[in-house]
Amino acid sequence: MLFHEEKSACGVGFLASRRNRATHAHLKQALYALRCVEHRGACGADRVSSDGAGLMTDIPFELFGYEKGTVAIATLFIPFDSEGQRLALKLLTETFEFFDLRIEAYREVPMNLNVLGTEARKSMPAIKHVIIRRPDHCRTDSSFNRILYIAKQYTRARAAERGMNEFYFPSLSTNTIVYKALTTADKLDAFYLDLQNPNYKTRFALFHRRFSTNTRTSWDKAQPFRLIAHNGE
Repeated sequence: MLFHEEKSACGVGFLASRRNRATHAHLKQALYALRCVEHRGACGADRVSSDGAGLMTDIPFELFGYEKGTVAIATLFIPFDSEGQRLALKLLTETFEFFDLRIEAYREVPMNLNVLGTEARKSMPAIKHVIIRRPDHCRTDSSFNRILYIAKQYTRARAAERGMNEFYFPSLSTNTIVYKALTTADKLDAFYLDLQNPNYKTRFALFHRRFSTNTRTSWDKAQPFRLIAHNGE
């Protein structure tokens, strides 16, 4: 391909432990690699709010204080106002309980909002972690994830029926978790304080810096998504 035919596009990458070991060093390597593809992303008019940066890793069960295999973790983007949050969490609890999925706890995600740009701050959702207890009848991760997927889709359908547009699951899994935001690549771990915690350990990381070419930037469109990240649109 000739140089003059190249186009701007997202930056994406992946790393994994060849020995299947979870360490904090892998997370630090992924954050360093993410910063190295900052030139592939785009920013808004304030030069701070971005089209998005994020990464997917193993769930850091040690950080959350739970044993692997006992719970799943959901990351939620819901309305920022208190009444919107109350209605969203009420809907989530009712729907998940219908599928025999007991919510163990809601976790406030530690964040530093001062690193956000003006545009990112205006559109920022409330961000929460939901700890979901594994039902006794789910003997495998596969069966647990299958019920989680059905419950998620049903929750989204009920939210849409009620006109609740700000209701998004960046991740919902027994194994993986996503941290993403409308920050530049070098500010992701400054925004999400979990990413600075030495108890955050992972065997792999999938990272992404977004360059939006045909859609308006929003928190939910930042990547990685629940299953994979992509380069371009």
